Amino acid sequence: MRGFKTFLAAGALSLIAGSALAAPITGKIGFGGSASPVDVNGDPLLDFNGAVGIDVENDLAQVLLGSTDGSFSAVPAGTLVTFNDFTFDPAVVPVAPLWSLTAGPTTFSFDLESITVLPSSDDNFINLAGSGTLMGTGFDDTEATWSFSGNTTTNDTEFVFSADNTVTQAPEPATLLLIGTGLLAAGGIAMRRRGATGARRF
Repeated sequence: MRGFKTFLAAGALSLIAGSALAAPITGKIGFGGSASPVDVNGDPLLDFNGAVGIDVENDLAQVLLGSTDGSFSAVPAGTLVTFNDFTFDPAVVPVAPLWSLTAGPTTFSFDLESITVLPSSDDNFINLAGSGTLMGTGFDDTEATWSFSGNTTTNDTEFVFSADNTVTQAPEPATLLLIGTGLLAAGGIAMRRRGATGARRF
């Protein structure tokens, strides 16, 4: 089965508000493995003409050397990753999870929730984009966008998934409660002052 070179990336993350003890997932991680475009019957193709899905060989990949940072910094290179096949035409979602891995006490995974096929004029290449949710032990679920590029002109196969939290975290509910309480208290003080002033005028 002929593999192809692929690149996946996720950016423009937005945090789902959660516990004050948790944190969003940040940073990036890269996977290496083999894959092939497949037709509607699941048979491998030489290029993306007529392809409807991606078949990851043995549903396995490995974490690439030097590909991790942020929340993924403690994941060693060579860690095995379960990377599931998926269908993009038409999109069959969710894929839950698209990939998952465990390093020590921490398990990371990514649920694929939408897929869009971007225009391409070359059957040897494919570009996909969409959204999903990153999850990790001890972390807030983190919404992410992702992209996927495939190239059948080389047998050198590589997967790379990248996540980068670039959105400012929303205030925690407890913080919002404190702000609201402060505004109510300020309003009460102002009303009492106006009432006292009115009493002196009469």
